[in-house]
Amino acid sequence: MLNFISIFLFVFVFNPIQKHDFHTSIAEINYNQKNNVWEVSLRIFTDDLENILSKKNKEEIRIEKNEKKYDALIQKYVKENFELIHKKQKANFKWIAKEVEADVVWVYFELKFDKKLLKFELKNSILLELFDDQLNLSNFKYEKIKKTFITQKNTHSHQITF
Repeated sequence: MLNFISIFLFVFVFNPIQKHDFHTSIAEINYNQKNNVWEVSLRIFTDDLENILSKKNKEEIRIEKNEKKYDALIQKYVKENFELIHKKQKANFKWIAKEVEADVVWVYFELKFDKKLLKFELKNSILLELFDDQLNLSNFKYEKIKKTFITQKNTHSHQITF
């Protein structure tokens, strides 16, 4: 599994391509013990994010560098489609920022439960309604423990225990 992820990251993440025949997002989720918060960096192809936001809002959306015009729409979409849940209680979502690069958008946010929880459900349905072949990688890091979860069309959540 680790070999597959390494190859996947090399071919699809570190090799920027303008047009892509694959549909993927990658989330890096690190636990910050000092603040008792999960810090998330979510990478989405810009054209795919524009596509889903345009479809949902029934207007053409173009995300530009240093433009904050659509931040509220991006925040709403991510908040609805990337969640940590414990006993039907969603972690609190705190928007940090977004960063636009060549062909990707990085979204930064935090997820926090009222108390320290190391057992919860991950829901990552980013772009699953748009593409049948969408693949979402969620890489968790808690202290020295690393775990990776893949969500796709028929499996958009996972139970996680550290």
